[in-house]
Formats: sequence, structure tokens, C-alpha cells
Amino acid sequence: MSYKANRKLPGVWAETILTGGGAAGLAWLTLSNIGWIPDNLAGSGAIIAGINGGFSGYRGVYDWGRPIGWLGWAADATWS
Repeated sequence: MSYKANRKLPGVWAETILTGGGAAGLAWLTLSNIGWIPDNLAGSGAIIAGINGGFSGYRGVYDWGRPIGWLGWAADATWS
């Protein structure tokens, strides 16, 4: 059975919000600490990462039960 098959509606919304918010925060921390990127561009990157994280969380893209799911989320949020 796939990871996505076991998802219930409250969990889907929680994953959407947490994945989007976490991605936005991680992108902001990453981009704002690079000296040559202005804060407004870091903010734009955080918004884009948050939207991407929200869609990814809603669709259940990441398998949170395995390390590769966490690695995929971090790589997506920071464009590594």
C-alpha cells in the first residue's frame, strides 16, 4: 500500500500547512544568509518555496517515514 493511500483529511491539511510553512522558513534562512542576495529576493524565494511546499504537502509528495522524504523536502525548499 502506498503512503498516499493512508492519508486522512485533517492530516492532509496539517501536512499542507506545515510543509509549506517549513519550506518558506527554510528557504528564508538559506537565502537570507547568502551575503549577495538582497532581502527582498530572499523573501520572494521564501514565498515561492512556501507555495511549492504547500502543493507538495497537499499532494503527499514526501514520505515522512523515511530519511529520503526529509532530504527531498529540504532539497526542494532550498533548491539544493
